Amino acid sequence: MTFDFESRWGLQRGCTLSVDRYANNNHIAISVWCEDGPYSNLTVNLPRTAKWPEYYGYVDVNNFPDAERLIAQLGIGKRIENEIGFSGMCAYPLYRFYATKSAEYK
Repeated sequence: MTFDFESRWGLQRGCTLSVDRYANNNHIAISVWCEDGPYSNLTVNLPRTAKWPEYYGYVDVNNFPDAERLIAQLGIGKRIENEIGFSGMCAYPLYRFYATKSAEYK
């Protein structure tokens, strides 16, 4: 199933999610693809972080500022309060993604 969403740069049409795993730590890796091609990574790979359960991942709010709004729009995850991963000067919130809901947008 495809979806549209309003980003800071206009309406993005015909989008889908690509759900995979990062090879080095098996954390969830989610990317957004739209009708024009790859749009953005929804998650970020933080290799030196704790081992989280299968569907937990850090959201890339640094490179994709509309990420949390998109997650809420699609209903694919919930933020884990007070859990933040850091890389350099950037902070990334931790989310629990809903596997069956995320799969609807593949």
